[in-house]
Amino acid sequence: MLNVKKYWIYIGIFAAVIGAFLLYLVIRPFSHEPEEGIENSDNTSTSENMVKDNPGYDMTKRGYRNNNPLNIRISSNNWRGEIKPSADKSFCQFKTMAYGFRAAMCCIRTYIRKYNCSTIEAIINRWAPWSDGNNPVRYCSRVCATWPEDFTKDTVIDYTNRNQMTKLVYAMAIVENGSKPVMADCESAFSMM
Repeated sequence: MLNVKKYWIYIGIFAAVIGAFLLYLVIRPFSHEPEEGIENSDNTSTSENMVKDNPGYDMTKRGYRNNNPLNIRISSNNWRGEIKPSADKSFCQFKTMAYGFRAAMCCIRTYIRKYNCSTIEAIINRWAPWSDGNNPVRYCSRVCATWPEDFTKDTVIDYTNRNQMTKLVYAMAIVENGSKPVMADCESAFSMM
């Protein structure tokens, strides 16, 4: 009788571990993934190396303070221009705003290439999923409203198109931070891709 109890205890522990792992897979943030092998691994910068005076930005916004306008979460990725360790416990910090926009563009490029998320709606659903507590429908509407002459939720994004990519990350930064970024930083980021 005792062996049967131990058996059921082991089964219960095993089921709990498997359940926790499956729950992690469902709710884990799967957005903001870089393309494999494109980032350098030598990020020895510190937060003192950050450009702290960013004219044109509302520095009360966390994304702008971190030079991370699309709020990319800390991960094992090594982004070009990233400051490690980040002084922010949740989000990456970058040397300049252009590096932060560049990392976002690399993520979007990966979504298009690897996951076939080519429309604005698909990109936003992956970037800001419901499972992370976001409202991707509202997020997508706000992005499209920023450039109504260029974007609808069904607009297919060409990651090699400077105009589309700079306008997309510009609009996403507005949604993420509640205030406009500087378009010149988006354009510089595209040039660094």
